[in-house]
Amino acid sequence: MQRSLFVLLLTCVALLAHSNASAGCDKAIEAPASLYMQKVIVLGELHGTKEIPRFVEQLTCQFLALGKAVTVALELPSTEQASLDEFMQSRGADTDRKKMLSTRFWSKTLRFGTNSEAVADLIAALRQRKFDGQKVELLAFDFVPSTPPRNNRTIRDRPRFI
Repeated sequence: MQRSLFVLLLTCVALLAHSNASAGCDKAIEAPASLYMQKVIVLGELHGTKEIPRFVEQLTCQFLALGKAVTVALELPSTEQASLDEFMQSRGADTDRKKMLSTRFWSKTLRFGTNSEAVADLIAALRQRKFDGQKVELLAFDFVPSTPPRNNRTIRDRPRFI
């Protein structure tokens, strides 16, 4: 089986249109058939929306319905990976979710949009699919600078590795 990789990056892209529900997914996404043959799909987004995490959840569902293994890579600090792995292996109880959300990254004082409730809901949906036996993995890929950027130039010029 092919492993498909979704990566959310800080850029703007147009959303694909939604259509009727199919294959056990809430909504089917109208897309060219060639999309489902890709090994890597890169999606850009504006941080803080509810629509993009929901779109990624729906697209992931469609790939899983086709029997494909999927890795969803989110722009979250790589330091969150252990917490995400623990949550993905959990039963998804409220205490499990609260534990995942207890790190500094998810605190309400640090709001970047990447740590939104919608992203947490996406992670919970991916955990449920994995718990149900589907082949889905979660990867946090953003690096954590040792000190906060001082200005927009620093943010713009910092390297990004995928």
